[in-house]
Amino acid sequence: TPEKGCLTKRTPILHGGAGTHGNALSVPCTEILPKLTVTPNQTLVLENGTFTLTCNISPSADTVLWLWDGAFLVPSERLVLYFDNRTLTVMNVTRGNAGAYQCEVGNPVSSVRSEPSTVTVACEDAVASGVGQRLIALTLGSLLNLTCVADSVPAPSYRWVLNGTDTNETGSSLTFNPTTRAHQGMYECWAHNPITNRTAWGSQRAADTG
Repeated sequence: TPEKGCLTKRTPILHGGAGTHGNALSVPCTEILPKLTVTPNQTLVLENGTFTLTCNISPSADTVLWLWDGAFLVPSERLVLYFDNRTLTVMNVTRGNAGAYQCEVGNPVSSVRSEPSTVTVACEDAVASGVGQRLIALTLGSLLNLTCVADSVPAPSYRWVLNGTDTNETGSSLTFNPTTRAHQGMYECWAHNPITNRTAWGSQRAADTG
């Protein structure tokens, strides 16, 4: 009985005129590929940095291919394959390199694809949007709502300052209802990326126009 994953072929052999007898001829065994893994399974890399993924496969694999978000990758100056394609290195990373990476291997018997390995690129735009240099017409006793959004991966932490004093508010929005004269003045939003250690800010002035 052939082993699992091995190919066995029965070939008739003639013995002169005495007749034909069946005989078993075994061809080289090819392993059915086991489940694949890519390490690390999660990667957080800084923009302009480098990351490396390794496809952990058995020695019997004949082909090794890499996929990014389901599409096969082609080597380039920034995308390099080593060790018979088992190691993938991406250099000068941009936010466009974020996504799910997989390796796919095959031999004459089977092919198998790994579970996705997630790559996240830590990045941040230079400014915080939603808070601009313009005057807000504040009506005392009414609602005041300010929103600050920084394009940041991972999500930033926020800090709000009013007239140079920390408000102790840490969300992406700031609300006062009802407002008083104490809520007039210059509002500043500071957004901080904990990975890149960069901080973006924006400001906006609120004043009673009544």
